[in-house]
Amino acid sequence: FRVPESPGPPFEILTFCSPKALKTYLVQENEKLDLLFLDIEFGDCSGLDVDFRPGNGISVIDDGEVDDIVIAGMGGILISLIIEADLPKARSFKKLILQPRNKSGYLRQKLSEDGFHITGDKLVREGKYICNVIVAEPGAMTDCPDKGDIMWEVPFEISDRLLFDEYIDLLISREKKILNGLKQSTNAIDDIDVIMNNIEVLEGILNDKE
Repeated sequence: FRVPESPGPPFEILTFCSPKALKTYLVQENEKLDLLFLDIEFGDCSGLDVDFRPGNGISVIDDGEVDDIVIAGMGGILISLIIEADLPKARSFKKLILQPRNKSGYLRQKLSEDGFHITGDKLVREGKYICNVIVAEPGAMTDCPDKGDIMWEVPFEISDRLLFDEYIDLLISREKKILNGLKQSTNAIDDIDVIMNNIEVLEGILNDKE
């Protein structure tokens, strides 16, 4: 994050996630950052000393008005729609910090297609869930998986091997569930081959401990 004393936009962070959660975290970490919260309605900002602007997506802020954007607590498809609603504006910000509840692979692929490169990609545990946290910045991504490749589902970083392996196990279980469903169909041979290949790739990742 940019230090508040340096010249730049009036806000360090624009956030679409829970104001109470983020505000509490920043207080605990003694981070003195200028925050701007956006949401359809005031809601979770009630009683907090924060800057709030009602609106849908990034339409109510100006190009470069904030340094970093946090979007969390929603699916990867919705996050990508928020970004794609105004790509030139989205690219005017230094950093996107994204925490999709699902469709993380879809989001990674869309970020690449929309002119962002992923600079951070980690897993964090939230209760019984394992969440992806993706950091993206404007710029072309190189060495990308092919479109639709299962590797888009795999985090680009391994910061915690045990958590990573647990997450890959969940992906394998998901693919096996899809495979069982496809086997009930008489005209899904091609799809079955794709899913079986996905399982083989994921199991290879799980077995590679180097």
